[in-house]
Amino acid sequence: MRNITSTRDLLIIVAILIVFVASATASIFLKYYSLLTLFIPIIIYCIYTIRRIYKNTIEKIAFMFDSIDADDYAFGFKDHGTDISEEMLNFSLNRIRDIMKSTKDIAIEREKYYEIIMNSVKTAVVTINYNGNVYQVNNEAKRLFGIDSFMHINQLKYISPNIKDSLLNLKSGQHTLLTYTNEVGEVALLVNASDIILDGKKLKIISANDINNNLDEREVESWSKLIRVLTHEIMNSLAPITALSEALVDINVDKGGDLEKGLAVINNTSKRLVKFVESYRKFTRIHITDRHPTDIKALLVKSLQLVSDDSIEFKLNLTNENTVVNVDDKLILQMVINLLKNAIEAMESIESKRIEIDLYHNNQDQTVVKISNNGDEIPIEIVDNIFTPFFTTKHTGSGVGLSIARQIMHLHGGEIKLTSNKRGTVAFSLIFV
Repeated sequence: MRNITSTRDLLIIVAILIVFVASATASIFLKYYSLLTLFIPIIIYCIYTIRRIYKNTIEKIAFMFDSIDADDYAFGFKDHGTDISEEMLNFSLNRIRDIMKSTKDIAIEREKYYEIIMNSVKTAVVTINYNGNVYQVNNEAKRLFGIDSFMHINQLKYISPNIKDSLLNLKSGQHTLLTYTNEVGEVALLVNASDIILDGKKLKIISANDINNNLDEREVESWSKLIRVLTHEIMNSLAPITALSEALVDINVDKGGDLEKGLAVINNTSKRLVKFVESYRKFTRIHITDRHPTDIKALLVKSLQLVSDDSIEFKLNLTNENTVVNVDDKLILQMVINLLKNAIEAMESIESKRIEIDLYHNNQDQTVVKISNNGDEIPIEIVDNIFTPFFTTKHTGSGVGLSIARQIMHLHGGEIKLTSNKRGTVAFSLIFV
């Protein structure tokens, strides 16, 4: 039996069916029942053939939608060399396939576009449903929470038990401040929430910003501008005082008298002020001049050699992993030496002095240098000011050491934090990106 699928064949079959149905009806009325044995098989054959043609069309359409539903667009129907009506059907099905594939490709491109935007911003973004399942998360959120594979909000309970509940209970339009402590210190997050309906499901979009880093950047920039203005004005005022007082000392005829002593005091004081202001100018003159791949291990070994002291026990704990970081090695070396000198000064009252340096990678794969000493803790009332420029508790200190260290790390895209502050363990951590 040959395949009958064309419109012409279908019309012939329908015509035959009509003729034989009419003949069978007439035979019944005329009581020629013997003719029914001829008409009924032909009628059954025509109905079967029409049904098969209909089923073939339905199967094509069903196959197309099943393939689309399975994300398979490799199918195709023969749209030439057949009956004109079948060609039109197959062409229409192929066109539907092409339109659906084009729509999907556009959706994928847009999704990639939005994903690139999400991963480019410095705001952590997490989309969850109200059961806590994570639908979407950007790289900043993974970095901030220290989770490489973020699948459910319950994973946050290992960071802090309160974070998970706070995020789930946060209502749309609300914002709150969350704090927790990780291996590099305290993290303060400003968190916002928004609701959205997607594919009929209610989702919550959570955005979070590390306000400590934001404040650090703004604070450094503000202090730098302030220092530039102050040092400029002070130097302009001190320059004529220094020059005039020195000239008056030279031409003074009352040698050894009160006038000469007074002028000498003014001259010496102005010179000390000039030197004092010049030290502050260092804070605004820090620039990266030679950034290149640097082995932090070798740099730490060199820094210990330069501050070697037989009265102090130095311990260096190095990781076996790669610790090559793209930095200005001269700036970083000087910063580490200054931090080591600060640690030595902090142990003046300790008999058994010990400085320990740990080099490792944190769970964000960042290189961390942790410098700790066994001196007294930093008083709680001054902890908040230790990175503030010009703040010092030393009689001879300028108060810019830690501020300069923070600016150097900021210029390299990293940060410095006080990660331990208790008697016997005071530690600062340098985090390199």
